[in-house]
Amino acid sequence: MWASTTNTSPAPKTRPSKVNPSPVGKVTGTPAEIVTEEEDVALVATGALVLEEATTDVTVVVGAGAAEQASAAKANANLKAAHRVTDREPIASSRVPARGAHRGRPTIGRHGMADHPNLVAARAGYEAFAKGDMATLGGLLADDIVWHVGGNNIFTGDYSGKESVFGFFARLVQETGGTFKNEVHDILVNDTHGVALVTASASRKGESAGGKAAQVFHMKDGKLTEFWSFAEDQRPFDLLWAAK
Repeated sequence: MWASTTNTSPAPKTRPSKVNPSPVGKVTGTPAEIVTEEEDVALVATGALVLEEATTDVTVVVGAGAAEQASAAKANANLKAAHRVTDREPIASSRVPARGAHRGRPTIGRHGMADHPNLVAARAGYEAFAKGDMATLGGLLADDIVWHVGGNNIFTGDYSGKESVFGFFARLVQETGGTFKNEVHDILVNDTHGVALVTASASRKGESAGGKAAQVFHMKDGKLTEFWSFAEDQRPFDLLWAAK
């Protein structure tokens, strides 16, 4: 629907979709609504009044002199072009669609484009670890993977090779009674790197610890090749996993 922010006359009236003759200074079209003031025609002509939708069969009927004819011609050109979606927000519109949802404009975002293959693989890896699906997880790890565990506790060290990494996983499950988990908040990737924002938590021998961490990983050919985890506060985990 069309409306003007500068028109002080009564609200425009809707006409049928068929173009009808109109008096001087009035605009009709398809879809049809009347601009009831000459200044509104001038606003359309100068581009100050932007219509949300229009079709290309708009007609302006002006029965006065050359100035009015020129203004009407400009208005007609602007009305015909108004159906094209631009990045400029309408100055006057009864309904402004959400940006990105315009007709003819692709929606950019996670629902508008395919996920990066490394993102798909990383999600699958975290889901497999949470389910204890080592077969799926093994298919996502490179044979020569290096897994770095920081801090100062019984797990601290570098685990090289898939077999060594799975040994670390088995001990982690044993020591924590299967309570260790990563709650994934978000994962960001490119062609070679990734970062997962998680909240890690675990219990061991009647005590518990948890906290936020950033987990950084390298990927190649769809497989994880190297991994680090950086806790916001490492001390609770070091205390939990201290030698006892």
